[in-house]
Amino acid sequence: MKKIIILLFSILMLMGNANVIAFADEVDLPFTPQKVMWDGEELKIGQIGRLIIVKDTPLFKLEEDQKVFVRTLKASEKYRIYAFKPGMLSVGGGLYVNRDSKIKYETPSKAKLEAVQKAKLDIVRVNQAKSQSEKPTNPYFLSPELAITTQNTASSIRIDDYYYGDYFSTSGRYLFKDFNNGNINLLYTTDKHLHVDKYNQVFSRIGSNKIEMELPIFGGFHSGEDGNYYVIYGQENLEESNTKSVYRIVKYNSSWKKLASVDIKDVYVTRPFYASNLTMDSYNGKLVIHSARLRYRSNDGLNHQSNISFLVDTKDMIVLDKGGQWPKNHVSHSFATYVRFDGDKIIYADHGDAYPRSIVLQVEQGGMVTREVELIKFAGEIGDNYTGAQLGGLEVGLLNYLMVGSYKDNKNVYLGLVSKETDLNSKVIPLTNHSLNLNINIIETHISKMNNDKFVVMWNELNTDTYENNLYYLIVNSNGDILQKMKKLPGIPSPGNMNPLVQGDTLIWYNTWSYYIMNRDYTERNVMEFFTLHN
Repeated sequence: MKKIIILLFSILMLMGNANVIAFADEVDLPFTPQKVMWDGEELKIGQIGRLIIVKDTPLFKLEEDQKVFVRTLKASEKYRIYAFKPGMLSVGGGLYVNRDSKIKYETPSKAKLEAVQKAKLDIVRVNQAKSQSEKPTNPYFLSPELAITTQNTASSIRIDDYYYGDYFSTSGRYLFKDFNNGNINLLYTTDKHLHVDKYNQVFSRIGSNKIEMELPIFGGFHSGEDGNYYVIYGQENLEESNTKSVYRIVKYNSSWKKLASVDIKDVYVTRPFYASNLTMDSYNGKLVIHSARLRYRSNDGLNHQSNISFLVDTKDMIVLDKGGQWPKNHVSHSFATYVRFDGDKIIYADHGDAYPRSIVLQVEQGGMVTREVELIKFAGEIGDNYTGAQLGGLEVGLLNYLMVGSYKDNKNVYLGLVSKETDLNSKVIPLTNHSLNLNINIIETHISKMNNDKFVVMWNELNTDTYENNLYYLIVNSNGDILQKMKKLPGIPSPGNMNPLVQGDTLIWYNTWSYYIMNRDYTERNVMEFFTLHN
């Protein structure tokens, strides 16, 4: 649900400003904003309506446009509504209900909406007046840690895409640095094309590219160490043909001109990028890709899921290793997959529910897996998809490999450390300590490497009673020592299924949202917010 910090931006945009706003705790205003009441309840800023449950109705989330059941909302319950999709209403947290006879949707009067609009304008005007004599751009937010830049945009790029229930999903968005000029690029996929929007150092859009996808499914993107871009595409192989190309890895230069490609076939795959994410890394002329797939039908009549990895010579675009039926780093099922180079070693991390049933890290060197460390082992039956945990990232530190995620029924965040030298020093550090009875779920975790001894851990907590999301972060070194204690970023949306971009000592991510101009047609406008967290 959008907080006041976010919704102030629509007013700033309507008044013709594109300010950079520094964020922190709210300061005392020289007046108390007038509350707008609607049938005895406060009409919140940004609220567009309310939902009354008439008959028990399912609450669901969207996974690739498929509705996935979460729980049942009971008759007589009420919820604020801040957004909608065709035939659906959003109660926040990426959760929806069907707009049908089981619910009653009400909207406030025009006079109520105008009263809320006036309250927002009063706050903005006071802060603008104060800003004439005070240093901060907008004194309503005083901390130098987080800056927010807003821009109008032509289209709304979907950001509610962190689909990780029992298993994760691939990302369709990437922020990366432009090799040519240091500007920021945003890659996303629509209508069977890659789109690359270009932004300058102050986040003004200055151009774009449109690249046709070479196979129907986008798997992932990597900005290579050699100054080139790499994209992996895929297509289904339900006929189980060993001669059909299931994957294609394409090499582009920094201007998005295709330089070369290589196809991969005969790897025991019916559906690529299945029930997991995909990560890539490059080092010394090699590209490694780690993901998952749905396999050929087994003797038991089932198509099982497992991980798969590829190693490519980027100079000649030759496949050096393609995994196949039984890859050396086999995990099944593998519901999250991460990979990093550590010199000539390849480090894999998987979220397994069977073989093994654990968060597992493997080290490959010289074409052989030399170590396997099960960091967190799960109770339950082999192959039971539910583990109560997630794996949100892997990075390489000075002395340790670092992993983050959620565990203990996804109620808490962990930091996992695996020593580069010995299994004896591996450990799991709890970063939160929520009671298992608390109605809190961790729905998103990230780890960003600032340097070899400084890492930002970020996560999103969902209150399942109020459907309120809160974003938190802290900073650790490679030994897991806390360099900066946990901080809450109230009202700031999380990155979603996209790694924040590291630029020096800053992290960058973005959000998009819409507002409506109060004219006869309630004209929709799209806004893009860039968040820059200084560490």
